[in-house]
Amino acid sequence: MITNKTSEKVQDFYNKNPFPGPYKSSSVRVYKGTNRYISFMSKNIENSSMVLDAGCGTGFITNFLAQEHPDTHFTGVDFADSINHAIKINAELGATNIKFIKNDLTKFKTNKKFDVIICQGVLHHIPDYTQTLERLQTMLQHNGLFIIGLYHPWGKALQRL
Repeated sequence: MITNKTSEKVQDFYNKNPFPGPYKSSSVRVYKGTNRYISFMSKNIENSSMVLDAGCGTGFITNFLAQEHPDTHFTGVDFADSINHAIKINAELGATNIKFIKNDLTKFKTNKKFDVIICQGVLHHIPDYTQTLERLQTMLQHNGLFIIGLYHPWGKALQRL
C-alpha cells in the first residue's frame, strides 16, 4: 500500500508541476485530436455512456473528450491541486457531462460502473499499483475497456524509429 510519505511527495511534485501544464479553454475548443494516444482513446470510447479518467491531472484529455462525446458522462479523478485547473476549464467550456473529483486513486471508491477507464501516465507513480488496478477493475463494466498508458525510457526512442 502507498505510504502517506510517498503519496505526499508525489502529490507535492504534481502540485508544483501540474500535468499536462496549464492550458486555455480555447486550446480545447480548437484541438483536433492529433495526438495518437488521445485519438486512440477518443475512438475507443465511442458508444460509451460512462468513462473514468483515473489520474486526470489538469484535465485536458477529459475536457477534450467531453467536447468530442457530449452524450458520454465523464468522471475525472486526481489527487493534486491541478484538478482545480480542470474544473476551471470545464466551467469555461460549459460542459455538463463531466464531474471532477479530488481524490487519491489509492483510496478512490465508487459504486459506479464505467464502460471505459483511462489511466494514462499514472500507475508507474504508485508504488503498490496492483492494489489500485484491482480496485479500478471493480469499477469497470463486465465487458468494459481499460486503457492504460505507461511511460518507459524506451518509449520515446521507439517512437523515433
